[in-house]
This record gives sequence, C-alpha cells and structure tokens, in this order.
Amino acid sequence: MKDDIILFRRDMMEKTRNIMRIRINLSIIGVCLIGALLAAKSGKKAAERGETLTKHNQQWHQEYNDSQNTKQSKAEN
Repeated sequence: MKDDIILFRRDMMEKTRNIMRIRINLSIIGVCLIGALLAAKSGKKAAERGETLTKHNQQWHQEYNDSQNTKQSKAEN
C-alpha cells in the first residue's frame, strides 16, 4: 500500500487558495472604504464646528511654548 494518499488535487488547492485571496482582498477593501467614509463624515462635522488642522496646530504650539516658558522660569528661580 502506498502511504502518501492525495486527498486533494494540486489544481483544486490552487483554485481554492485563489478564491480565498480574492475574498480576503475584497473584505479589506470593504473595511478601508467604510473607514474612509467614517473619516470623511468626522471631518465634515469638525468643519461645521469650526475646527481646522491649522487651529489645532496653533493651539498645540501655544500650549507647548507656554509649558516650556514655565519650565524655564521655574529653573531660573
């Protein structure tokens, strides 16, 4: 008796792998599309509130500079 029993043909396994690759890729595309739509919706809501990246950046720099100034003034005393 032969110990190596082939349960599936090679071409059948390749076809199944290709189908799974396609399904996984389509799933990833779907998730990315949903994420992009949610990000766009979030950006639109932020724009309606008047939030912009420029304002956020300026606020962060102002807070950072203020914290650096207070650290320097404490170090001098």
